[in-house]
Parts: sequence; C-alpha cells; structure tokens
Amino acid sequence: MGTITIGNYTVNGKSITIRNGIVTVDGKKLDSKDVKIINIEGEIDVLNIDVCESITVKGNAGEVKTSHGDIKISGDVIDDVKTSQGDIEIGGDVTGNVTNSMGDIKVSGDIYGKPKTSMGDIKGKKIYIER
Repeated sequence: MGTITIGNYTVNGKSITIRNGIVTVDGKKLDSKDVKIINIEGEIDVLNIDVCESITVKGNAGEVKTSHGDIKISGDVIDDVKTSQGDIEIGGDVTGNVTNSMGDIKVSGDIYGKPKTSMGDIKGKKIYIER
C-alpha cells in the first residue's frame, strides 16, 4: 500500500482510478476536479487515469494506464504500462507490455513483454520478446 498525493489529497491505497475528474481510491470516491499531477510514494497495484500531466511512482507498480500524460516509475512494473500521449520512464524491469502511441519509452532494466511506440524511441537494457 502506498501513500498517494493527488492535488490537495493525501491518501493510502492500492488501486486508483481517475475518470472525468472523479478520483476513486480502493473503491472510495474523492472530490477532485482538476487532477493534473499524481505522485505516489510506495507500491501501487493498479493506476488507471484518463488524462493528467504526469504520474510519478516512487516504488514498484502493477498495471499503469493513462490516455494522456507522462509516466515515471522508479521501481519495477509487474504488469502493463500504457499511455497514448506522453513519455514512459521506468527505473527497473517491466514484466508486461510497454505501449505508447506518441512518445518515448525508456526502461533502465529489462523489458520482458512487448514494447511498442508509433512515434518515439524505445530504450531498454535488454528486451525479451515472447514468440
């Protein structure tokens, strides 16, 4: 469980969803209209955001998805990472897929899933692609 700071809120939780400005942490809704920057200290299992400026996780993560916004995770990712517009930067390994439509993918560790970007560069220590 991580400590999550979203706008003016600081909460503890494992799963976050933000849709149309409505923040839900572990099934509880928070009232937050203008969520732009999301900072998480510790581990997060699921992070599913529609639009933000940036997501930063100081720790490991499970699944991380956003439609628009940069994603930066200091640790490992044990599931998929996906954004449509923005850069993805992972400090550790990624077990799942790393997908980005418009932006760069930089993984300091190994990528065990499939990395894909339409408009950007892919960098990883070693990329393992399952056949």
